[in-house]
Amino acid sequence: MLKKVNMIIIMMTTVLTVLLDIGFLFYIPIVMFYLLKDYKNIYYIIPSSLLSLLLFTRTSYLIPYGILAILILFVMWIINKFSKGYYMYVIVGLLGLISYLIINRGFPDPAKFILLLIISLLLYIYFEKNLFEALKLNSVLYNHTISEIIIGTISIIGAAQITFLNINLGFVVAVYLAMYASISWKNIYSLVYAFIVALFLTLGFKVSEGLFIPFIVSFYFLPFVYPVIIVNIFSLVVMLLNTDYHDEMMLAIMGVGVLFEVFKKYIINQVEKEEKIKEGLYSQIVENLSNEVLSFASILDKFAGNFKTPKEYNNKMNEALNILVQRHCNNCPKKKECYKKNKKIIYPHFKNLVLQKDIYNKELRDFLQGCYHSKSLSATAKNLNCRIDFQNISNNNLLTAQVNGVASALRQYAVDMLSKEEISYELVLKFREKLKTHGYEIAYFEVIKPFNKDFLIKIGIRGILENDYIKDLKTIGEAVFKTKVTAVSENIIEGVSYFQLVPEIKLDIIYGTGSISSEGNSICGDNFLVKDLKNGKFISAISDGMGSGYGAFQESNNTLSLINDIIELNLNSSTSLEVLNTFYSIQEYLEQYATLDLIEINRYTKEAKFYKMGGATSYIVKNNGKIEKVINRNLPFGTGDNIENYNYNLENGDLILMSSDGIFENIIEEQALEEFLLKIKEEAPQKIVYEILNYTMKQKLKTKDDMTLIALKVKHA
Repeated sequence: MLKKVNMIIIMMTTVLTVLLDIGFLFYIPIVMFYLLKDYKNIYYIIPSSLLSLLLFTRTSYLIPYGILAILILFVMWIINKFSKGYYMYVIVGLLGLISYLIINRGFPDPAKFILLLIISLLLYIYFEKNLFEALKLNSVLYNHTISEIIIGTISIIGAAQITFLNINLGFVVAVYLAMYASISWKNIYSLVYAFIVALFLTLGFKVSEGLFIPFIVSFYFLPFVYPVIIVNIFSLVVMLLNTDYHDEMMLAIMGVGVLFEVFKKYIINQVEKEEKIKEGLYSQIVENLSNEVLSFASILDKFAGNFKTPKEYNNKMNEALNILVQRHCNNCPKKKECYKKNKKIIYPHFKNLVLQKDIYNKELRDFLQGCYHSKSLSATAKNLNCRIDFQNISNNNLLTAQVNGVASALRQYAVDMLSKEEISYELVLKFREKLKTHGYEIAYFEVIKPFNKDFLIKIGIRGILENDYIKDLKTIGEAVFKTKVTAVSENIIEGVSYFQLVPEIKLDIIYGTGSISSEGNSICGDNFLVKDLKNGKFISAISDGMGSGYGAFQESNNTLSLINDIIELNLNSSTSLEVLNTFYSIQEYLEQYATLDLIEINRYTKEAKFYKMGGATSYIVKNNGKIEKVINRNLPFGTGDNIENYNYNLENGDLILMSSDGIFENIIEEQALEEFLLKIKEEAPQKIVYEILNYTMKQKLKTKDDMTLIALKVKHA
C-alpha cells in the first residue's frame, strides 16, 4: 500500500515538469517504468496526474494530457498483445515528440528538443534495463535505489514549480522522500539522495531550506520516535532564532514529520510482516521435512505389521544360502543356463532344502533332477540344517527383530536426510521479493522440496502468464539460487497461474508400455510402474512374480506397491538401494518372492541407474545403431551385495527397453531380435512396444511365460 502512495505522489509531481515547457518528456519514461513493473498501475497513474494538473496548472494542459493518456492506453494494449521489444524505444520517442509538439505548437527550439528527447530516451532505457538487470544481478537494492533516486529527483523538480503560502511543494516532497529513504534504505544511498536534492533545491530553485534535507535524512537513521522529536525541536529552534529561513517552511517540516510518523508505523508493520513471512517459509520447510519423516514412518509401519522374522534367523539363512551357492553354483558349468531358466524358483527351493521342508514336493524334485550337483547340493543343505537350529531361532526375539529392522532403515534414512544441505530461507524470501518487485502479484507460494540441488517451489501468480514472463521467472530463479533452473507451467485456476521452479531439467522421457499373460492364464503375473517424480527423477520398474496367474500377480504387485511408497520420499539413490534391499529381504523371508528390475533416470544430471534384483536384461538402442545391454549376473538373495546397480550416462535419442524374462531372454534368435530393434527404433515408444510384443508372439520361444515391456525414449528437454 505504501508503495502505491509513493507512486501517486510521484505521478502528481513528475507531471508538473510540463511547466518547464518541455512537454511530458520527463514524465513519460517514469510512467512507462511503472507500467513495465505492473500494467495495473495505470489505474493510479492517470487519475493522480489529472488531479495534479487540475489543482496546480492551467486547463490548457488537460487536452494534451488527455491525448497522451489515450496513447498510453494504446501502448498498453500493444504490450499486452505482443511481447516487449526494442520498438518500445520508438514508442517512447513518439510519445515525447507528440506531447512536445502539442504543448509548444511546433519546435521553437529544435536543439533543445533533441537534447531533451535524448535525455528522455536514456532515462527510459536505463529504467527498462534496470528492471531486467535487477533480475540477474545479486544486488537488487543497488539497482532500484538508483532508479528511485532519479525518479525522486525528477518529482521534486516538478513539484518545485509550485509555491503555496510561501511553502515550496518541491521542498515538502523532498522532506517526505528523505524520511522514507532513511527508513527504507538505511545506507549511504540515502545520504547521496539527500545531497543531490539539496543541490537541486538550493542552486536550481533558490530554496535555501533545501540544505536541511541531509540533516533530516541523518535524523531518521535513529530508532523509535527520536527522529520526529529531534526534527520538530530543530525546526522550532530555527524559527526562534529569527533566521532568513521561512517559518512556513519550518512548519511544513514539522507537519510532514508528524504525518510521516503514522506512515512509519505502517512501514514497521510491513517489516514485521516480512519477518513473519520469513518465519512462515522456514516453518513450511520444516513442516515438509517432518511430513517426509512421517511418510517414511508410515511405510515402516506397513512392514512392521508383518515382519516376524528375527535378525539372527535372517543372518543364518543368508549364510547358509551363500554356502550353497559358493560350493555348488559358482563353478557349475551349467550356471548361466540354470540361472536363466530357474531364476524364479532357485531361491525358494534352496531355502526349502536348508529347512528340510517340502523336500518331496514335485517341483523341488523336478528341479533337483535337472541340477548338475543334485546329490552334493542336497547333502550340504541337510548338513546345514543339522548345524543351525532354525526352528529355535525363528521362535525367539520376534520383537527384537522387528525393532532392529525398523531402526536400521530409519537410521539410514536419517543419515541421508542430514547429509543434504537445505536451501537458505533467505534465498527463498529473496526470490519471492524479486517476483513482487518485478510486478508479479503472488497468490500462492510454497516450498515443496527444500534442498539445494533438489528444490521445488510452487508459485501461483494472479493473471495469465505469457512465454516472456516464464523466461523472466527463470532468470529470477537463476540469479537468486546461482544455478540453472526450469520454470514449468502447471495450470490456471480462477485467474491464478501456477508453475513450479526446479533445477534445470535436461531430459524429457517419452514412454510406452504393454503386457501379455502367459498361455492358459487370464491374468499376467508381471506388474510394471512408470512414474515422473517431483524431485526431477523418472522411475520405471517391472516386477515378475513367482509362478503364474493371480498368485504371481499379487506378489509382483506388492513389490511395486512398496517401491511406489519408497520413491515418494526424498532419498538419494544409494539410500534408496539400501532401503529397498532391507524391505526386499523381508519379503523373501515372508515366503514371498518377485524379481525387481528398476531404472531411475535423473533428469537434472542425465544419469540413469539400473537396479537389477533378478531382473531380465535391458537393452539400450543408440542413435548410431549400436545396442548396449545391462545384464543381471547374480541371484537376488536379498543382501546388499546381491542387488546390482549400474550407472549409465544417457544421450539424446537413446531408446531403453526393459522387460520381464518372457521376452528378450526367451527369444532364441537373438541376432534377428537386435536387427528388428534397429529397424523400429525411430517409431513412437508405444508403437515400439506393440511391434516387439507382436514380434515375440510370432517367434519360437524357450518357454511360455508372461510378457511385460516398457520402452523409454530419451529426448533433450
